[in-house]
Amino acid sequence: MDPKVILAFVATSIRVVKELSGLELYRNKIAIKRVKKIHKPVAVVIEFHEDVRGCIIYEFDKGLAVKIVDNMVKEVYGKSVSELTNEEFKEIFDSAIGELANQISGNATTELYNEGIKIRISPPLVFVNKIDTLISHKQYVEANLDTVYGGMTISILFDEFLDLESIK
Repeated sequence: MDPKVILAFVATSIRVVKELSGLELYRNKIAIKRVKKIHKPVAVVIEFHEDVRGCIIYEFDKGLAVKIVDNMVKEVYGKSVSELTNEEFKEIFDSAIGELANQISGNATTELYNEGIKIRISPPLVFVNKIDTLISHKQYVEANLDTVYGGMTISILFDEFLDLESIK
């Protein structure tokens, strides 16, 4: 488990969430854990390959995810998510939260590339209300970030060759 990889994803998450939504994330703790399940109602999984293999999982409390997407929608469309129909909200929500995770991962991998670590990422897979879905029995690193709207968890599983079709 390369600490550079972990710290790049955490630092980039804090920066990108602030850039895209104006929200401040505060790092709470980083720990090594075992048996990864999805614990929050909104999760995005991105696999990575090349010099480092595995996947990263971004999880959001519902309030935080809605607030981030609301701020992103206001920036792009000039209106609040409360002004959208349920169908529009669902479509935009999945797309926006996936794009957020994609931008975090893309920025982190660019930083790592500049430090000599090559990582390619897969397209994001968004999971809503898949709490307790088992991802892995192996060891992983987890970072918890907090805001006034709820928390975000970043889990990094190294050397995983996941069959993501089984958790869709």
